Amino acid sequence: MITGVGKDIISRYLLGHTSSYATHIGIGCGAAPYLGFRWFFTSFNVVGTLATVTATGHPFKSDQTVKLVQYSPTTPSIAGEYTITVTGPNTFTFFSSLGATAETAVSGTATQVVGDIYSDSPAMAFETRRLPILSKGYVNDNPTQLVFTAELPTDVRQVITEASLWTALDDPNVMGSPSRMLFTMDPVEGWSAHSPNGLFEVPKISAISIGTLDIDNATTGEIFATDSDNVVFESLPRARLYEGGRVGNTVIGLRGDSATILPAGSQGVVSAGSSHIHVPTQSMDFSSNSTTDELRVAFFVSTASASALATAPGKARVMVEFLYSETAGAGAAKMFIEVDGSDLVNDKYVIATSPLHALSYTPNFSWSDVRLVRVSVHCTDAVSPAGLLSKDFYVFLDGIRFENLSSNNPLYGMTAYSIVRDNSVSVPAAIVSSVGEPGYVEFRLNLEVL
Repeated sequence: MITGVGKDIISRYLLGHTSSYATHIGIGCGAAPYLGFRWFFTSFNVVGTLATVTATGHPFKSDQTVKLVQYSPTTPSIAGEYTITVTGPNTFTFFSSLGATAETAVSGTATQVVGDIYSDSPAMAFETRRLPILSKGYVNDNPTQLVFTAELPTDVRQVITEASLWTALDDPNVMGSPSRMLFTMDPVEGWSAHSPNGLFEVPKISAISIGTLDIDNATTGEIFATDSDNVVFESLPRARLYEGGRVGNTVIGLRGDSATILPAGSQGVVSAGSSHIHVPTQSMDFSSNSTTDELRVAFFVSTASASALATAPGKARVMVEFLYSETAGAGAAKMFIEVDGSDLVNDKYVIATSPLHALSYTPNFSWSDVRLVRVSVHCTDAVSPAGLLSKDFYVFLDGIRFENLSSNNPLYGMTAYSIVRDNSVSVPAAIVSSVGEPGYVEFRLNLEVL
């Protein structure tokens, strides 16, 4: 869909006030979770004005809109669009005017309806790459469509859940740091693991499981790196919970008991003796940026045991720190993330965002002094003994991004945005392009006469 900014830019283009409205296609992985799911339902019943639909293992959440299509029997029919009020593991409920109906065995599908929720958004949920448009054209379809095409790189695995059109690679008039990927957790970035036992390079482990879908503690240890498309994540039970990396070729896993992060008001404190990963950096100066610009962290939470996939931690905490050094008393800016386990039952993938003004800063901190980024994680058990650190969960870091949202350039912006998905499989999923697999991405705009 064309965004609000896009309408202004296209208007300026048609009036000759700017030379372009689309030079690049942005691809991203932050649409959560792959919006537009289609799921089968097998029965419904209506009590009073409340209808309850049975759709085993569905991914829907309360307040989402679903479109129901009923195949058989055709009456009574509950076909239509509804806003979900309550969800259970295998059911969802909404208001209906159908009238009281005893439970009826039916055949049909429920499809999540994606509304115009991004028209005012200045950026994608989590942009991973911006690709130059190689060709522009149109197709005489119904309706006629403008077609923009870009080539996907072949050296990095692409997981695409969203796409967009941009007026340029970046804003030529940007103040401070532009929007950009900071880290993709790739080994070439130089990530190290630091524990009470010493400092070592994060080990890359391909076989994180021994003949099962479990993540084996004895094999992986506290901290390790693995492929984003590890066979464990690709298994259907885990894939349905959105495990697996989307940003690059590698993810870094930290066990839930690798650090102790205690909440302190709206922030958190990492206890002494905790383990973490860190990476040196020379380009993390956001001192000239607006305090409304954002840091975004992509990660997913996994259970170690495949038999406990329906289990979520009580809390999953992540601390991202920007430091001059690890010397006690060095200046620091801290991004504290806390996710409640109830938000991880059906969707294990998380995009956490924080504006710069919401970070915690020590009095002696300066962005120009940052030379190190440090990440710690902490998971607690949800059941007895509730609240204690748990090695039954892993947090896999997928990527860290900076988003400049404060640009005032009237000729620069996201012209159009769309959530995308692969409908060729029984459960609609992300579009995936593997390493070494040549491919192209098309963005199409409908041309209609109203």
